[in-house]
Amino acid sequence: MLINHTCNISCQSSKKDGKDAGNIILNHDFSYGLYLWHRNCCDAFVVPAGYHEGLAAAIVTNRKECWHGLEQDITSRVSAGCTYTVSACIGASGTLQNSVEVLATLKLVYQNSETCYLFIAKKSALKECWEILEGSFSLSTMPDQVIFYLQGPPSGTDLLIKSVVISCPSSTACDSSGA
Repeated sequence: MLINHTCNISCQSSKKDGKDAGNIILNHDFSYGLYLWHRNCCDAFVVPAGYHEGLAAAIVTNRKECWHGLEQDITSRVSAGCTYTVSACIGASGTLQNSVEVLATLKLVYQNSETCYLFIAKKSALKECWEILEGSFSLSTMPDQVIFYLQGPPSGTDLLIKSVVISCPSSTACDSSGA
């Protein structure tokens, strides 16, 4: 599977001087494979840097439901009261004929309460084209667990992820430690 260069957009890494520029997502560009990312009821692997314009990319496959995808626990790196911006370089591959929706979502787990889901953003993706999914979120209270995940294409469609950046533009307004 090769990404069509006629529709390819720039999905450059946010690394500056070898460090992530305020990104709370660890291993945001899959430089270390799937380290710190978890498969949610599917299979996933990383194609090495150089395959897709010099950056590694995660391929999420064998998805049986639209909510199957990759996730990362960001609990210790987010705070209530801060507005976080999200930018993910995503794509889709498979037998799709038209565009498919890719969604960014937070799973919010509260003790002694139902799990909640917070929709962040969605983006239409064409077959084997890179797109930028952008959105934002804030938490009014701090859940016991906050999990970020990408999902959305129908079953049988592979989800492609080149990078994910979540940051709090005003780092003095929130305490996002560990980035």
